[in-house]
Amino acid sequence: MKEPYLPFFSEIAVREHVAYRRHLAARLSALKKSFPGRESLDTREILTARLRGAEREMLPLAGEILLHDIFFSSFSEKQGKAPTALRRYSSDAAFRYALFEKARGARDGFLCVFPDRRGDARFEIVAPPDFCMTALPRLALDLAEHAYFYDFGFDREKYFAAAILLLDLSLL
Repeated sequence: MKEPYLPFFSEIAVREHVAYRRHLAARLSALKKSFPGRESLDTREILTARLRGAEREMLPLAGEILLHDIFFSSFSEKQGKAPTALRRYSSDAAFRYALFEKARGARDGFLCVFPDRRGDARFEIVAPPDFCMTALPRLALDLAEHAYFYDFGFDREKYFAAAILLLDLSLL
């Protein structure tokens, strides 16, 4: 099966990115074992559980793992449309350009697209260790260097442009 992000990510970049996500998962698994009764919680359950004291150390790891999962599922070769979430933009291209501009201004983390109360799309930069989200994003773009360096070197903007064109807007 061909992954939709492979047109702009090399296989080695994908392997490295997936290895980083596995590293995060291993750290979270080790941390969960230190809290009796928390070993069975999955990533989403950790983010919604009432964690106390040292247990809260699991939140940033769980958030980053979940955002990586959303990042990898945010792409499609279909170029889907989301008319209701994009109603305040004149076109899909205008929406994608707004995403590009938001990404350019960010230092690190994930550029997330959430539905607001009216169903419109809103952008938010979610960066470690502040993975305290009240809602799950529909789309996420990893802004960290490990996401693009193998294929784009220091050219972040080229990465943003390529990735944003492949985002599946029908997920909104």
